[in-house]
Amino acid sequence: MSHSATRWQAAVVAVLTASAAWGQSSFSPSLRPGTSLAWRKLGQSSIHADLAGLASGPVASVWYSPDGGTLFAKLPSGQTFETTDFERWTRTETSRPESNPQILVPVSLPEPARVVAASGDSHREWALGRNLFVSEDAGKTWTNMSAGSGDPVIGEGQRDVAVDAADSGTVAVANEYGVWQTRDNGKSWAGLNDNLPNLPVARILSTKRGAFRIALNDGRTLALADARGSWSVSKAESAKAEGGLAAEAQERQQAGKSLGVEITAVAHAGDYTYAGSVDGRIWASRDRGATWGAPQVAGHGAVGRFFIDAEAPRAALAVIAGTGSHVSRTVSGGAVWDDITGNLGDDVGVHAAVEDRASQTAFVATDAGIFSAHVDLNAVVEPSPWTPVTGSLPKTRVMDLAIDAASGQMFAALDGYGLFTAPLPSSASALRITNAADFSMRPAAPGSLISVAGGKVTSASAGDLEFPLLASSDFEAQMQVPFEAKAPGVDLSIQGAGAGATTLPLAVQSVSPAIFIDRDGAPFVVDADSGLTLGTADAAHPRMRLELMATGLGRVRPDWPTGVPAPAENTPKVVAGVQAYLDGVPLEVSKAALAPGYVGYYLVEIQLPAVLNAGPAELYLVADGQESNRVSLMVEAQ
Repeated sequence: MSHSATRWQAAVVAVLTASAAWGQSSFSPSLRPGTSLAWRKLGQSSIHADLAGLASGPVASVWYSPDGGTLFAKLPSGQTFETTDFERWTRTETSRPESNPQILVPVSLPEPARVVAASGDSHREWALGRNLFVSEDAGKTWTNMSAGSGDPVIGEGQRDVAVDAADSGTVAVANEYGVWQTRDNGKSWAGLNDNLPNLPVARILSTKRGAFRIALNDGRTLALADARGSWSVSKAESAKAEGGLAAEAQERQQAGKSLGVEITAVAHAGDYTYAGSVDGRIWASRDRGATWGAPQVAGHGAVGRFFIDAEAPRAALAVIAGTGSHVSRTVSGGAVWDDITGNLGDDVGVHAAVEDRASQTAFVATDAGIFSAHVDLNAVVEPSPWTPVTGSLPKTRVMDLAIDAASGQMFAALDGYGLFTAPLPSSASALRITNAADFSMRPAAPGSLISVAGGKVTSASAGDLEFPLLASSDFEAQMQVPFEAKAPGVDLSIQGAGAGATTLPLAVQSVSPAIFIDRDGAPFVVDADSGLTLGTADAAHPRMRLELMATGLGRVRPDWPTGVPAPAENTPKVVAGVQAYLDGVPLEVSKAALAPGYVGYYLVEIQLPAVLNAGPAELYLVADGQESNRVSLMVEAQ
């Protein structure tokens, strides 16, 4: 086997095992009362924001213990945390000591700011504005302690400052971006936010592996480059998310203008649109908002969110604030709403609701965690009691839920802690076809790899076309689409371990590119010169040659037989035109061919330009106008 093939051997094995692990579930099709889902965390509770360290959300106040050995931080929610090693934070009930320091009226101010006397400091005044300033002469002159070359190195919006009484050069600051500390009077700063559970996540925007996105409650949008790393502000992803949120706000305004009331939630699927008002009324439209039916009273507070059954949009769930009804259901296109709050109680705050159609299990995100119940969205049938499925999740408010049918996963956004995922209860029993590279529902292409998850597969075929199995477990199988498969698709007959076969439709198009990612969304990218796989610690740099694994690039020249590993030398080249882009900038593609020694894998070699912006960047392929998934690549500008 060639050197190029050898370097990818471990990566290919990882693709197959990670793919199977993602789809694997130990749950039965119905969620039994008291069952807890197997949650795992995606990303940390911190943010890459080009500051002096990792950031988090706003912190209200900070103070030191009298001996300086403990630092306390109080969040806007009222929760207080403490640290003694200035790395790990734990919850505490300690309150800030009361004090009445004398605050002098300053002679002048360097910028609009609030003047305070820091706890532990008896001879200096501090100005808290966009920057942090200190004065030792009653405000006649000020020194900026937070500015770097321009913007504050600790972020803007200073809220509080504390000085270690045992060491006046040690100062802590609370601001819009978390907690920061200097031990040399502001010459250098460090963020203390890595393990502070203060990520104020409000919405889940994307659950695609390699493109996880969330929105914070201040409107900022974050992307996750590595499921084991920290969140970052991705320009491209943020623009998409902000555009989506802006469009959603515009839809609310348009509906409100049409209905003559303040609309707090709008959602649509197919031709159905639902709009909820600040006073608990819901309108439904069957022509995407052109006309509206009579309003129905669903609760006493503002309607916060809708969940619509995409396969049958006449069925929906609504989440309502205030007292009384918190969760309502319609199976009649909004003509009637029935209260299914049940044993959740009147005083629990509910923020979102979703339904797993395969198991008819509804989930709600509440101030007290996540609850599930059997809820029929086809008929007005009394739901089962709500039972907690929070399991090992931290005890905090759950702000949002989302279901990804392709991966068989549910996602939960936890206030302060970030994004978590767990297998759906139905994921072990419902067969589904996904792309083997990015686990999406994108169409297949001749020669590409697909996965069939949800059970053991022994063979698969479509008419006289055999789909060779490359890997198989009790939960998932990977197979190659024959090069002879043609658009628009085939009916794939899947034979399992039991008697009988299951037939699933498989869409096919001439090309459908996808970059391989692992279980956590990190792409399989290799330094072409060293043969080393790029990880979170090994960033790409200018002029580097990269090799990446893809599938779905279609036919090759010369023709190659289905199910046969590509040759070690002179591998068949892709017929389609292949381009690569990094943050929208075109890259040189020096090679696009079958991966030597493997079936269904394509090797694409790209050349990075001489000038790159440091930080996370989006890498993607385009083949004959069809765009691949977008993966995150850390870039180091040299």
